[in-house]
Amino acid sequence: FTWNFEPGDDPADKAIAARMRGRKMPQVGTIDISVMEEAQSRWLAFQKGELDLIDLPGTFAPVGLPSGKLAPSLAKQGVYLSRLLQPAINYTAFNMRDPVIGGFGNDKLALRRAIAMAYDIEADIRTIRNGQAEALQGVIPPGVAGYDVRYRSGTHHDVDAANELLDRFGYRKGNDGYRSLPDGKPLTITFASQTTATAREFEELWKKAFDSIGIRMNVEKGKFSDQIRAAVACKYQMWSYGWIADYPDGDNFMQLLYGRNIGQSNIACYASPTFDALYEKSRLLPDSPDRDTLYAQMTKRFEADMPWRLGAANFQNALVHANVVGYKAHPVLLAEWMYVDVERRK
Repeated sequence: FTWNFEPGDDPADKAIAARMRGRKMPQVGTIDISVMEEAQSRWLAFQKGELDLIDLPGTFAPVGLPSGKLAPSLAKQGVYLSRLLQPAINYTAFNMRDPVIGGFGNDKLALRRAIAMAYDIEADIRTIRNGQAEALQGVIPPGVAGYDVRYRSGTHHDVDAANELLDRFGYRKGNDGYRSLPDGKPLTITFASQTTATAREFEELWKKAFDSIGIRMNVEKGKFSDQIRAAVACKYQMWSYGWIADYPDGDNFMQLLYGRNIGQSNIACYASPTFDALYEKSRLLPDSPDRDTLYAQMTKRFEADMPWRLGAANFQNALVHANVVGYKAHPVLLAEWMYVDVERRK
């Protein structure tokens, strides 16, 4: 095809269009994708010119984007930035089939809600994501049809309220400061994690949350691929996961909580007759105020049952060397290669 797209009002878009219009596409013959689990490896490879582009790891945001702007040292090299808030979510799921943390009894609801309130999402964004994210208010993220800009989550970081809730529902503290189950049995929550440096940072923040409400936390390390299989099979207790929009519609996110998707995308193993009935009605409607009303009811049901502790929507900060022409981060298309060109490095 011939590159012939019309830009919007953004001056950067106009510059891309002026440079790319009329080129026969695709121009790039080979794409080499390097899988580097550690953020430092990716960052160093980009700085050395071994990578043409990267999504800047949040760990290095203070270096690459001091004060939220491209570092002068990178700009001098011709590096440019393409930034967007991803239509994606991340969350920590509670296994609703687990005998300790799952279920719909008032004591189980209180336990999940207390754990959710103990976790400081603002500290998460500030210290781990280096400010490169926004706290999620609902299941549907910004930039997706069905997102409610006015809705504010009822789950807030409130350690005092979390402790009061656990006290009220019989999770008593022993002499060591840690709580037991209402039946007097020991209470320990197992958190599934990986071995990366970033995973360890999240573990520390979760440990701080659990300590603040007197619950023992056990960390179970494993491979991400193995943990996905365990989560799909409902064989875990707590695990952090996420979802990137396959298509920019709220249905793509609400289906993550649909009971019939257990064993597939519903890794919380959440089955609520109320939620499911609302979801099935929503699937019959186009993007509309009527569907938005159903989504609002589903979101409230989700918050009442608390199968997840919602996290944040991350900013995608794509850093691109000057030899890549016409690159612009896309909110849904994750392989923009067919729309760009490359030139020899100077």
